[in-house]
Amino acid sequence: MNARFLLGTSLLAALVVIVLAAPALAEGPLRYKLKAGAAHVYKVEIRADRGDEIAIHSGHPEFKVQSLDAGNAKVLLSNPRLGERSELKPGVARGFGPPRFPSMRFPRSPFEFTGHELTLNDRGQVVSERGQSQVTYMLGNLANLIFESFPEEAKPAWSLTEKEIISVTAASRGPFRDDTEKERLNAEQTTDYTVKETVGNKVAIERKVALKTVEKAGDGPKLELSLVGIYTFDKTAGLPLSIAYDGQIIAREANTTTRVPLTVRIDLLTEEELVKLRAEQAQAAAEMKARQEAAAAERKKPLADAERAEILANLTGGDKNKIKDALRKLKDKDPPQPDAEIGRQIAPQLIHEDIFVRQYSAEALEKWGTLAEVPALAVALSDKHLFTVHAALRALGRLQDPTVAPLLTGKMAEAGTRSQAAAALKAMGPAAEKDVLVLLGDPEWIIRMEACNILADIGTDLSAKQLTTAAASDENGIVKLKAKQALDAITKRGKP
Repeated sequence: MNARFLLGTSLLAALVVIVLAAPALAEGPLRYKLKAGAAHVYKVEIRADRGDEIAIHSGHPEFKVQSLDAGNAKVLLSNPRLGERSELKPGVARGFGPPRFPSMRFPRSPFEFTGHELTLNDRGQVVSERGQSQVTYMLGNLANLIFESFPEEAKPAWSLTEKEIISVTAASRGPFRDDTEKERLNAEQTTDYTVKETVGNKVAIERKVALKTVEKAGDGPKLELSLVGIYTFDKTAGLPLSIAYDGQIIAREANTTTRVPLTVRIDLLTEEELVKLRAEQAQAAAEMKARQEAAAAERKKPLADAERAEILANLTGGDKNKIKDALRKLKDKDPPQPDAEIGRQIAPQLIHEDIFVRQYSAEALEKWGTLAEVPALAVALSDKHLFTVHAALRALGRLQDPTVAPLLTGKMAEAGTRSQAAAALKAMGPAAEKDVLVLLGDPEWIIRMEACNILADIGTDLSAKQLTTAAASDENGIVKLKAKQALDAITKRGKP
């Protein structure tokens, strides 16, 4: 099945907690004891057996308790993404591998909050939230895997049934990875909890999950997730200590059933482990900084005379591979200033038949081009290869020729070039202001909003009248807000 499966965070309904018989009972009700300012880091590893290889998703999400209010804790997970890698099983050669299985990543809006912020009561119930921390294989939000909901009173067992929505999307192959939703499936998840053991301050709770779509395929639900394992809670600290689940995800079609065994392991880091992790992160950051500084120094190293001569000869020699090699070297350099001779030799390559030659040429002109290359870059804005257009926009923004501002505002109408065109107009500065003001009359609200964002950076008193009108009477509330913010920015800039 060449699709991704997404588990919606919105619950359509929640049924009443049901008391079941169980052999053990925690002393007193289970309660979280989150403290303002505290940070809790967990080690997470999700493993999926995909036949010839094991897919591994891992990371160290950190939950920061921002505040407490009336017993409710506002918790921020600012790093919800898990790293992904795969390990081949012994004796298996690297190939294309099995098809990708359900992913929990939602198509993102450019305005979407990128972390996951939850307000939890002391039972772990979500009072409010924004953002999401979806993980793969229909496991839902990472935060909800860690913070389970407890019953009001101490019970030996309880059960929770919830209606869910699974969104099935096709993975995009485009440069922006904007997945396209194919369908939504109604599903029901039942989770059974049983207190298995209480030793001192630790309570071991067995958790069984069964998530099934209403729609059937073959001999069962079209999509199905089953998990069972132990959730260990520290009553004194009021925090989960460890989570260990095993199970499988099943995707059924008319004549095909795909099963992927899963393991989920989550552990709260001890103080000693946290200190070690921080040290490793600091070392990795220092090593990365050293590599970046070395690369930056290499990019700034001037071309030797022999190297320059070779590059110029390759650019004019007609050999496509040598042209690419020359352009790669140029685009990876950060020269102290543009170079008329090199720019003049690059410009003709913007209409080369090879898309990568055109792309590398535009990227090289970001660094080496002069105003003499503006006409060639303007033509490149019509290139069918999107990355060539992006590079040409960046180059034109740097060159700041006001005659091409109308071309840049024209690229604002295209979703694939809008953000790059906006950045180029900002780089052009007040010279582009008159052309950007025209966008305030565009029928598309998102373009009017972007015009306000640009004017917040480059606008002068010239923009005040039209921004004032937009702030007062635009039909879109976001545009009104952005127009006011742009006015405030212009006013602040004008103060001595």
